[in-house]
Amino acid sequence: MEQLAAYLQKAVSSPFRVRVSSARMFGITKNEKGQVHLTELGRMIADPKTEPAARAEAFLSVELYKAIFEKYRKFTLPGTSGLESEMQALGVSSKHRRLGIRTVPAGGTGPYCSKMDHPHRQ
Repeated sequence: MEQLAAYLQKAVSSPFRVRVSSARMFGITKNEKGQVHLTELGRMIADPKTEPAARAEAFLSVELYKAIFEKYRKFTLPGTSGLESEMQALGVSSKHRRLGIRTVPAGGTGPYCSKMDHPHRQ
C-alpha cells in the first residue's frame, strides 16, 4: 500500500485507505499480503476504450446499487430522501445510507450512473 501511495503521491492516511478499500469493494483491485493489484475490471477502467462499461460493471457488482438500479431501470431515480428510503427497506444502516447516497446521487448523474443502460440517460 505504501508503494501505491508513493506512486500516486498521496499520504497513507485514513481517507487513502478508505479509497483503496472502496476500490476492492467495487472489484477494481485485490489486496493480497499488503500488495494492491488491479483486477481485470480495474485494467478495463484504466483503458479509455472500455472505461464506461467497466465503471457500470463495477457499480453493479455491489448488491445494494444493483438492487436500486434494477428497481429504477426504466425510471428516473428518486431524490435523496427516496433513495434513503429504498436503502432502509433493503436493510442498510443509517450511517451506510448516507455513504451510499454519495455514490448514487439523486437523478442518477454520478460517475457510475451516467454510463449505464438507462432509457432516461443520454
